[in-house]
Amino acid sequence: MICWELIQVLEMESDAEAFLRAFHARHAGATAQTMGAGRTREGLSSYELLARVVPPTPAPVTVVDLACGDGYLLEQVRARDLPNARLIGIDMSPEELAAARRRLGSGVELLLERAQRLPLPDRSVDYLLCHMALMLMDDVEAVVREIGRVLTPGGVCCAVVGGDLPTEGAYADFLAILRDSLARRGDPPLALGDPRTQSAAGLAALFAQAGFAAPVEVEEVVLHLDGPAGHVWHFLSSTYWSALLSAEEWQGIDRQVMARLAGSSRDDGTVPCPLGLRLCSARQE
Repeated sequence: MICWELIQVLEMESDAEAFLRAFHARHAGATAQTMGAGRTREGLSSYELLARVVPPTPAPVTVVDLACGDGYLLEQVRARDLPNARLIGIDMSPEELAAARRRLGSGVELLLERAQRLPLPDRSVDYLLCHMALMLMDDVEAVVREIGRVLTPGGVCCAVVGGDLPTEGAYADFLAILRDSLARRGDPPLALGDPRTQSAAGLAALFAQAGFAAPVEVEEVVLHLDGPAGHVWHFLSSTYWSALLSAEEWQGIDRQVMARLAGSSRDDGTVPCPLGLRLCSARQE
């Protein structure tokens, strides 16, 4: 039986949201499984960058993971000595929420909803975290307004989003091969997200326009997903491009990328794969 909450999500979703929901139905947990292995120069994962935004405290705090996926980030937040925390995960994918329930068990609230309509009261959230999802969302202005609505005065929103495209390494090679394939194809694939989330200035403006306190901080981060060629290819083939292209197109890209990876291996057998990210932090007035 399809629950009422899922019916509401389906009634409102766009083509882009339908694509994302279908992808995560087939690949629940893929983001955490691939990106969770990446590390910054300081040795932190992109999930740890977000989890450490919430300081350990015995005080009651409410923490929301928006687009929580399989609950990997909430698991790390829960480990931060927060005995009286209320932890909430929100996602539009029933399959991801089912994976989160298996990971987290009881004690965490998991809600099926779109980010443009958060099922939370005004001024009820102390920390809202979002990992690699804000830049994919429709009507991002509505999303940021909703975040502002639910945050307490002084509450913090912190999001990891995609950064500048790399100019070297495996992901840069992958993108170059993709561009060639798309140029031969002639028609662009489905567009995901709002271009304003793809720059520091655009992110800062979005949060400032929604009434967040100045300054909105945007930090450039490089995540290293280096590893053996097979490990790196697993990451690359788990991106949304694998579903945006046809099977024939993907097979051609597969052969080219694997050849490029084999040629760029270091002496220790690992392939460099830097990925640019941005860490956006905003505080509610």
